[in-house]
Amino acid sequence: MLSAVKIDVDQTFFRESEAYALRYCCEDCTLFVDERCAHFWPTLDHRRAQQSQKTSVVFCKEFCAD
Repeated sequence: MLSAVKIDVDQTFFRESEAYALRYCCEDCTLFVDERCAHFWPTLDHRRAQQSQKTSVVFCKEFCAD
């Protein structure tokens, strides 16, 4: 079974993810359709709006970029 990968982050991570256009949120994934995951995974921890105030980030193993 697939699961998420959780890493601890700081403000450097957020600055660099913006500078290098790191895509890891649900809104960047091709499986995220109509505000939900096509594979029915929970999305709250992966949504962009939730990221900036976190001390850890959860990466989805099923993330699909264009």
